[in-house]
Amino acid sequence: MVPDSGIIAWDYNFENIQGHPGNTARAKKYKLNYLDTEVGDLTSDHLINIYDLVALVELIMDGQYHEKADQNSDGEVNNVDLDILTELIMNL
Repeated sequence: MVPDSGIIAWDYNFENIQGHPGNTARAKKYKLNYLDTEVGDLTSDHLINIYDLVALVELIMDGQYHEKADQNSDGEVNNVDLDILTELIMNL
């Protein structure tokens, strides 16, 4: 069920199932954009911290590209992105 509030919620009612005492199972509620993360959140934990810096360094060393690592949107993941992410974390 997705109510107008934009929060995903579901529950399952066991009341009419034989052998169940009428409990209702409920899921934790999340906003619809819960899985979206911002640029810099390379670990997808909804935080920007040292773990994201470590992930960025690994991407740079492996020569890999990831859109969320490209801090300045220049199509490359390099030391400039590392500097920007470091500055962002230091100013949080």
